Amino acid sequence: MGGSLDRPLRLEDEIDHFKSIPWCAKHLEAPNLVVTPGFSRDPRAQEPLFCETLRTKDTIAAFVCFYPRPESELDFLPELKAFVTLGNLVGGYPGVCHGGLVATLLDETLSFLGPRHRWLQSRDKLNHDMLKAYLHTDYLQPVKIPGTFLITARLTKKNGRKSYMQGVMEDENGQKVAKADGLFVELPKGKM
Repeated sequence: MGGSLDRPLRLEDEIDHFKSIPWCAKHLEAPNLVVTPGFSRDPRAQEPLFCETLRTKDTIAAFVCFYPRPESELDFLPELKAFVTLGNLVGGYPGVCHGGLVATLLDETLSFLGPRHRWLQSRDKLNHDMLKAYLHTDYLQPVKIPGTFLITARLTKKNGRKSYMQGVMEDENGQKVAKADGLFVELPKGKM
């Protein structure tokens, strides 16, 4: 893994990275699958933490989200998944990912369930933004680095402007290493 990227990986490069890992490739074979960069990883989001600072071979080498194509681009998804490959420079302890980054990755994936985050090109069609009201994270096992992980995010309840979500982060053996519960609230257009 060493050193920063000479150039940012294109989405196709990140997809190819995960397709080269057999256990990840199995997930990406589903029909009618949408594969996209995480919201903050997309340069259109203009969020430097994921787009620049954490976009190196030694930090977050690759990160994609994937889900079955919904009937409407404005639909909330009941579930989506993400792959992330973490390098050696995200450690809080030698060989273990910093807990703050684990929570950030769960937050990033959960927030992607909202339609605004999935469809950047459709901003004019949407009448709201979403903000996190809370995120509770439980650390179940050390997140060993370097490594590749699967994050599954689920919408558990929708009540008006409130979306309750759960996320689980697993290693390549299906061992749960962290989980999170969050509440995300839609704001009326122009309130952000």
